[in-house]
Order: sequence, then C-alpha cells, then structure tokens
Amino acid sequence: MEDKTNFDKINEYYQENFDSVFARTEKALSGNRENNYKILGWESRDAQYKRFSILAKNINLNNKKLLDVGSGLGDLYHFLTQGLHWSVDYVGTDILPNMVKMAEAQAEQIKLPAGVNAVYRFINTDIFDANSEKLKNDKFDVVYTSGIFNLNLGNNRTFLKSSFEKFAVIADEYFVCSLLSDTSSNKEDAYYYYNSEIVEKSMIDVKKMYPYSEYTIIDGYLPNDMTVIWKKSPDSGTQIL
Repeated sequence: MEDKTNFDKINEYYQENFDSVFARTEKALSGNRENNYKILGWESRDAQYKRFSILAKNINLNNKKLLDVGSGLGDLYHFLTQGLHWSVDYVGTDILPNMVKMAEAQAEQIKLPAGVNAVYRFINTDIFDANSEKLKNDKFDVVYTSGIFNLNLGNNRTFLKSSFEKFAVIADEYFVCSLLSDTSSNKEDAYYYYNSEIVEKSMIDVKKMYPYSEYTIIDGYLPNDMTVIWKKSPDSGTQIL
C-alpha cells in the first residue's frame, strides 16, 4: 500500500468534515454561512475571524489581488467585502471540488455592499502540483493561507519550507499564513504545532532568493495560534496599517 501524500491526507480530513456537517445541516447552502467554520474544522467562527483580522489589521488589501490558498468556503472573501467593504480581486483555491461548488453557491447569493467593486474566482486546484496548469502564470499582490499546515502530515517542516518558497515566488508583495503555536496548552496528536525556530529555518532559502525580504510573527490574539507575515522588499507597494 502506497503512503498517502500531503494532498491525500488534507483532502481526506476536509472531505470527512464536509460530509459530516453537510449531512446534518439544514440549508447548508444558506447565505448566512453560520456552519462554515464547522466544515473547515475551526473551533468557532469568532476564532476564524480573529485570524482574518490579523491579516486585515496589518495589510491593506483594498484594490489588491489576493490569492487565498485552501480557501474552503470563501469566508475570507466575505470578511473583506461584507465586513470591511474592501474592493479586492480575490482568487480562492481549494483541493475539494465540493468546497469550491459550495463557495461559489454562497457567493452568488450575497450581494456586495454599495460602492464595493470586488470580484472573485474559486478554483479547484492544488497549487503545489507542478503539473497543474491552473494559475500557472498568475501573480498576486498578497498570498494568504490559514489551516493548510495544521494537520500532522509527518513532513510538516519540509512542507512549510517548500510552501514558503512557492508563496515567495508568486506573491509580489506579501505572503501571510496562520500556524498552530506550540504554546498551546491543549495539543492534539492529529495536529502540528510550530514555533519561531521552525519558521526561521523554513525561511532560509526564501532569504537567499530575496535577500532584502523580511518577516514578522504575530501572536497573542488566540491561545493556540500565530501568524507569519513575509514582506518581499522594504519598498513593497502594499500599505502597512
């Protein structure tokens, strides 16, 4: 029996969540999206939004092109457009076709606030697949991801390092990711927890690729979480808030 790939492990976890919650949720396609966080495996909607808030508090995404890797049901898009009234050019990718279909169905139901000129695309693809033609030539101002590094895959440090290198290439200005922190007092074997040393080692080749790049780690907003914000160069055009 062949070992499961990262794709297989992540796909299996979220597909089980999707099937479990969808099967017992009436009006699962409802525009209010109240059960989305359960499908995505987050502890609460509030915790999910706190992660999004760290991104929004540190980088102004209004009129920027954003790639959301592992976008799930597109909650970040709605957070930015409905909550902050930002006109973002949003592209969400997910490896689960069902997630993409449901994200599109929800987005179609929700009208943008007056004056918001945001656009969205949800794409079923694995951006780490070298053979994928989707988004092959696309560039983005900011790349964001939250949750894809949470599962204990058996090779998390290697996956994090290669992902950082991928993000650095396709992000013109920033990449941002949330990670589970090893300061958590309620660790579970199914998940992987990170610290600043792991992040630093994962940045070694990124720093060689972009010597003037810099990163910061933000914590304290949740007891089990931290966010890495990488900036490509000191004169990057995106506004720091």
